[in-house]
Amino acid sequence: MAEVAHNAEQEFWRPPIAGPNREAVTSVGEQACERCGTEYMVGAHFCHSCGTSRASNSSIVQTVVSHLDFQTIREKLGLPMGSLVAFLIGIGCVFAALSVRIVYTPQRLVDWQAIQLYCIQWLLGAMVAFIAGILLKKAR
Repeated sequence: MAEVAHNAEQEFWRPPIAGPNREAVTSVGEQACERCGTEYMVGAHFCHSCGTSRASNSSIVQTVVSHLDFQTIREKLGLPMGSLVAFLIGIGCVFAALSVRIVYTPQRLVDWQAIQLYCIQWLLGAMVAFIAGILLKKAR
């Protein structure tokens, strides 16, 4: 019975079998546990075979994600949640107004007027969002 189990093909839950004919080869996108050589499951933080913590090569990505954390931004700016959401909506409206000018090029006077109206609408939306953020901010 032991020979049958030893000759079995590699399954996802078994560590790779090291032998003269078999090599633990991983492709570019896959990573294997440094301790036992088992391939990590997608999104796993620990090896499912031996329980070793996964060494992360994406420390830059983790740093960026930690800085973009909504709670961290809220604490750094010192704003309540409603004010922060209104502030972010206002920033988005300002960028939309700028992108309207970049994306559309006027060919005639009517096109220029339409672009101006779009920008005015986006800037009014930004102004409303900023005022809402100010009004939602609680006095300390």
